[in-house]
Amino acid sequence: MFSQDQQKQVSVIITTVDGSEVEGQLLCGMSGLIESALNSEGQFVQLKDEHNDTTFIAKTHIAKLSPKKSSHQKLPELNRNLGKPGNWSEILGVDRNATPEQVKNAYHNLAKAYHPDVFSIDMPLEIKNYASTMLSRFNIAYEQYKSIKQAA
Repeated sequence: MFSQDQQKQVSVIITTVDGSEVEGQLLCGMSGLIESALNSEGQFVQLKDEHNDTTFIAKTHIAKLSPKKSSHQKLPELNRNLGKPGNWSEILGVDRNATPEQVKNAYHNLAKAYHPDVFSIDMPLEIKNYASTMLSRFNIAYEQYKSIKQAA
């Protein structure tokens, strides 16, 4: 149907009816939805392991299938004072007396961690929206910092 390079892959953990677990990349067609793989024609799903080896698992042998959170999807811990307007240093997680280089590095690290491209296709929409909102806050905080420094 699709060549393997056209198919989207979703990191999953499959628990089989005998209780064993298998981790890998589930090939899900063009949609990238787990449901597409499970509801497709055929008796098997295709899974690639960390070495890119392919395994076929009978759909009838799957007891549970869960999306796996990859390590790059973990969001950094955030300061609890993010809601206060004009609090650029707390939003960026730096001291008010931080050097311009420290502020810039903190901003870049947060922007990289929350950028939409970091999140895989199987990430829940709520998480993507949260990351987008946080990225906007970091951008605003950094702009506030730059405007304060330019005015000084």
